[in-house]
Amino acid sequence: MILLGVGYLFLVKQPSIKIDLQRKAFSLNASAFKNGIYLAHIKFLANVGDKQADTNLVDRWISNGLGLDYNVHGFPVGISYTKHNLPKQPARLEDCRDIWDFVLGKLKPKLYLNKQLDSYWVDISDDGVCQYFFSDFKKTVISYHSLTGKVNLVE
Repeated sequence: MILLGVGYLFLVKQPSIKIDLQRKAFSLNASAFKNGIYLAHIKFLANVGDKQADTNLVDRWISNGLGLDYNVHGFPVGISYTKHNLPKQPARLEDCRDIWDFVLGKLKPKLYLNKQLDSYWVDISDDGVCQYFFSDFKKTVISYHSLTGKVNLVE
């Protein structure tokens, strides 16, 4: 019980500790997301020699009943496309959220489609770049460029 009280005092009475921990968590999530995108690209490349897989970029990686859809460059664009409407990059906020959820798996932080207090949220730029934010850090963003596969943490 005393330990809980000390933890409470540090987090409530010392907000700089809480902010520092949130920044570290955001940075760790950025690293995990970057590695997830890299793994997704490796999964794509592993199937390049398969003639049937070469013509179908939809559901190239299936996990928990969901299939990750890829662009021609081998990077994720979402989970809800068919080979007839597959975009070159994510077209909707939901696509960015689906990519986040898929590559981070069960341990991911919940991601909202609009800004929420004390939570992660997503936006998409006019040129199709997924941007992931934590509400308390206005200038810190994880960006995902699906044409190149680059994931950047900008602070």
